[in-house]
Amino acid sequence: PMRRAIARRMMESLQSTAQLTMTAQADVTALVAAQAHARDAIGVTYTALIVRAVAQALRQHPHINVRWRADAIEQAAEINIGVAVALEAGLVVPVIKQADRLPLAALSHEIKRLSELARANRLTEAELTGGAFTVTNLGMYGIDAFTPILNPPEAAILGVGRIYEQLVRQEQGIVWRQFMTLSLTIDHRLIDGAPGAAFLQRICQLLSEPATLFDAAPS
Repeated sequence: PMRRAIARRMMESLQSTAQLTMTAQADVTALVAAQAHARDAIGVTYTALIVRAVAQALRQHPHINVRWRADAIEQAAEINIGVAVALEAGLVVPVIKQADRLPLAALSHEIKRLSELARANRLTEAELTGGAFTVTNLGMYGIDAFTPILNPPEAAILGVGRIYEQLVRQEQGIVWRQFMTLSLTIDHRLIDGAPGAAFLQRICQLLSEPATLFDAAPS
């Protein structure tokens, strides 16, 4: 039954939306160091940091935080972000409500809680609905980049690849830096390419300079 539901929704997504995917490389050298410290201190994961960056970027680019409802664009009232969780039988997307208002430790805890409920098949309908944006991470499988498929009626989804090292020429010479490939799929009916690119660029900036990700969330 889950596989049938996924098949139906994926075909609906591809047949009823105008999907455009763009990719960018984020320099996450500083993020890697910061996550190592935060992981030991408060158990923060890369997924939590990425969701935090997406939430902050959505505050600054509210035109991305939209859904398609009854042949019209609906502006989402809150920043609710789905996080894809892989199960043996398929895929589920629990939704973190008001993700932009959660402190980082609380956000990390909520992602863990919802993931555990998903694996135990104990998610409620309320925990699976209300999202306007999804994050899906395949980096732990060694995937560099992929084309994420929209989760209707949402207008955007971010695919996260693995962290890898690359030599970069800088003023002080050639140095090793760490990068992550991000793939943003948008529904071109609702979001044009340039605004989508600016949104993706902002996420890359936040991940490259992660200090604000560790500040207290706005009240």
